[in-house]
Amino acid sequence: MVAYARKLTREPATMTEDDLNALRATGLAEEEVLAVVLIACLFNFMTRVADGLGVDIEPQKARQVAAWLEQRDGSDWGFLRIEPC
Repeated sequence: MVAYARKLTREPATMTEDDLNALRATGLAEEEVLAVVLIACLFNFMTRVADGLGVDIEPQKARQVAAWLEQRDGSDWGFLRIEPC
């Protein structure tokens, strides 16, 4: 799911049926596959709206998010990391 969401976020124009089939191969039901896609799209939408309007994350929330993300080990999680305030 993370790999699918990461590709959809970073390279949406390169998504193929194979990507969707790989997500299905994890054993998710069609409704769950749809949920993964919709959640990734919603977060991307919200981020772009916030960026477009210049909305800043409150410093305390940014620190909490950074601490949570730092618990994720390995290079596959690097795309999630933000610099703490």
